Amino acid sequence: LTGFHETAQRFFEQTVETVRFLFSIHVFLHLFLFLNDKFSVTVYYSTK
Repeated sequence: LTGFHETAQRFFEQTVETVRFLFSIHVFLHLFLFLNDKFSVTVYYSTK
């Protein structure tokens, strides 16, 4: 039973790490696209 608990704990920690990692990528992508949009709009209006 102890071994199972340890395995579950490890699995849970790994899952949390993965979720955190994916979330940070998600946030980074959103930020990148947002800034890219702003930059494109700025360039578009300045070259017009």
